[in-house]
Amino acid sequence: RMEKGGNSSAWEVPLLLLDKTQLQDNNTFTSESHSKAVKAILQGDFAQVLLTPEISPPLSALFKNDEPSFDEYENACSQISNLYEKDPYFLYLYGVASLLVFVQSNWTGPEIPDSIRNPSSTLSTSVTANENTYKTKDSPFLNFFTVDGEYPYRHTRHLQFLFIAKTFLIDKNPLSSENQNFTQSWWQARCTFIHQQILFNPSSLLKKTGEDNFQSALKSIPSDSNPLLLTQLHIEFALFLHYYDQDQCRNQLQEAQVASGLTFHLTGKLGKRTKYQEFETPLLTLIANSSSPATLLDTSSTDSSSNNSIHTLPKEPENLDDLLLPESKYSTPLEITHLNKMDQILLLCLCLDVKNNNPKHGLTSAEMLPYIERVHKTADGYRNWMIHSTCLLLKSRLESERSHTADRALLQLQVLVDQFLDVDPPNTERLPFIFCTPFPARFWLEKELGEKYLSFGAAASALAIFSRLEMYDEIILCYRIMNKLTLAESIVRDRLKIHPTPELYCHLGDLLHDEIYYQQSWELSRSRYARAQRSLGALYLRREDWERAIEAFDLSLNLNPLHKGIWFSLGFACMRTLQWERATRAFGRCVLLDNENADAWSNLGAMYRQLQKPKEAVLALKEAVRCNYDDYKIWENYIIVCNEAQEWQRMIEGMKRVLTLNGSVDKDWLKLIIMEASKENKQDSLEKRLEEYLKQVREKGKMDWEHWKVLGDWEQWKEEREGKKGKEVLEMRMKEMRACEGEAGDWGGNRDEKWMERIVESTGDLVEAYLRMEGKDERKKNVYLAKMHWNRIMKRIEASFGAEKEGVRKMKEIGETITKREKELAEDQ
Repeated sequence: RMEKGGNSSAWEVPLLLLDKTQLQDNNTFTSESHSKAVKAILQGDFAQVLLTPEISPPLSALFKNDEPSFDEYENACSQISNLYEKDPYFLYLYGVASLLVFVQSNWTGPEIPDSIRNPSSTLSTSVTANENTYKTKDSPFLNFFTVDGEYPYRHTRHLQFLFIAKTFLIDKNPLSSENQNFTQSWWQARCTFIHQQILFNPSSLLKKTGEDNFQSALKSIPSDSNPLLLTQLHIEFALFLHYYDQDQCRNQLQEAQVASGLTFHLTGKLGKRTKYQEFETPLLTLIANSSSPATLLDTSSTDSSSNNSIHTLPKEPENLDDLLLPESKYSTPLEITHLNKMDQILLLCLCLDVKNNNPKHGLTSAEMLPYIERVHKTADGYRNWMIHSTCLLLKSRLESERSHTADRALLQLQVLVDQFLDVDPPNTERLPFIFCTPFPARFWLEKELGEKYLSFGAAASALAIFSRLEMYDEIILCYRIMNKLTLAESIVRDRLKIHPTPELYCHLGDLLHDEIYYQQSWELSRSRYARAQRSLGALYLRREDWERAIEAFDLSLNLNPLHKGIWFSLGFACMRTLQWERATRAFGRCVLLDNENADAWSNLGAMYRQLQKPKEAVLALKEAVRCNYDDYKIWENYIIVCNEAQEWQRMIEGMKRVLTLNGSVDKDWLKLIIMEASKENKQDSLEKRLEEYLKQVREKGKMDWEHWKVLGDWEQWKEEREGKKGKEVLEMRMKEMRACEGEAGDWGGNRDEKWMERIVESTGDLVEAYLRMEGKDERKKNVYLAKMHWNRIMKRIEASFGAEKEGVRKMKEIGETITKREKELAEDQ
């Protein structure tokens, strides 16, 4: 009998957590078949459920069939669905068992039993301990799992089990939404996310379906549920959102932390990281404590199989570098308290959140490492195989970015790939936390290993991995690095002769840059393969055929609107065809999908500027500089739109950053911001920030005479406003004069009349600064200095330009001003 509403049977939570220790003796089952199925699943004996005698005729025979068709599986599932229409729980359990078999065969290992595996079948990819190679024919299920034009990885193993799981948990689920409790919605969300993870790109349909499932589970979970159960639900939802790069990921992790009661904070502890370090330095450390060390999810640690699995945890390669210590050595030992397993997982997910919300930078990696180290230091008795594997994977990714640990990171990744074939530990130790840890499928992990080899320059080793995986994008990249593109073309053509696929035609188009192959791929897929139109659009983009590129991108996005790179390319093509509003929409969709894309934010700001929306342009460029804080060109665009929006304080902020990045000071911006600051109604709000900026300009700016002239005008305006006559103006004028003379070099060879006008103007500014100085004794001295400077410049101008130039006449007027001041001083005496 199915429980209604938010209530669930007593054994559903242990099933959800895959924790057999929570299955109490007094659990009541509605039938003997339910009891056997639940106990078998919790013991990892999925074959017992899948080979249940009552359903052997429809499905069991197909597991051993050499070449069962998709129609046979579909018909068998329909028969079972009809037979068990009055017992929906059995279909639910059968779907759960099928999903776990699929996850075991693609994520965790070890190999599934021969009784439900057909190595020679077209439905599976054989990877055995004796032959670690992929042998497969094209699965008839590939088209079924193609969503929004995105194909699954063609060598995904045992797709028939995911098909069965999807059929009984989602497609033919006999339960109405009103009768579902949170556990069924949760398993549906898991099935949807597993489906998404075998595709090459995100799917909007699966995203919506998964979100609905998780939201349904959150709404219907009982308020008195165990806190760590709610923690796991929030973590799984967070990982689902993290896959799509969504900001809501952080919200779910915060909810998980509240539910768990985990407390943690980053702090500094004195210690050493290298063998020859003499002085201790502060090291970033994470202090974390669980609110309930002995909890629902952690009692399995007392089980004998759990204790035995300690010896089968993934091994860590030794660090081959002779400089770094194996681990940080602190001056005082850290007090490491026990963290329950769910809190360990939460810390690893929070580590990913640090990466999600910060730019790619060494400081970001330094902040992520303490989270991983804290989980890594968990005592052996509280370790889990999957959590430990995920911890080592994240650690290897960080270490691969450092030269001293890159070798160990590569070896660690190889260990994580190879452990799939190990017999120990059993699946009961590997599977319980697979849905709440960011651990990839084995084929994606192998791809990551190949990419690491490629980054080391070992193209041949990477090629061997990619060839076995038949990942042709990476194969072509390897051959391009090895300068063997002809060989890559012959391999693709040979595969096309055996069995043409839309994917292979796209790869041939990539090699030959010929649109005909993309069109053939599109036709072969019956207009369902989005990658064909993406590649075709990119080809047209390189040829600057903007209209055809837009058409191809539109077709691709109609199938899969979650491909952020194509939204960017579409926006660029619309920019080149002056379709400002459409480009704005395209870049807007791009930043919704990827909030860290600085170029998309920058282009969005440019589009708002074209549409005469300066306020929106400022906000978009502000996001752009947040994402790429060190790109001075984006900062310059930010300054331009701030000027147009009259956001003067933000404009000064941008000018400060440009000055820091390249030392440049735009004189037009400087004049403009000084003019605005000198207005009476803006003095208080701008002058302080402007003074801070001008101080930096004088210290490290690349200055010419015009810059010093503008600074001198600003200082003179301030003195006149305050009724003072200080030396700051004179100092600016002297620097202006030196800079102007320095541009001339050898006066004898300089016949530029424009330069003569500049030198005359600077002379006039300097003389005025001398003459406006106060104090009787100072006046006489300053008049003398002004006259001496005027005489020197006058002689050089007459020698270089002659006595008939306009500049000479202006210099004589300046000289008359000095003479007049001399007479005034003489009369005063």
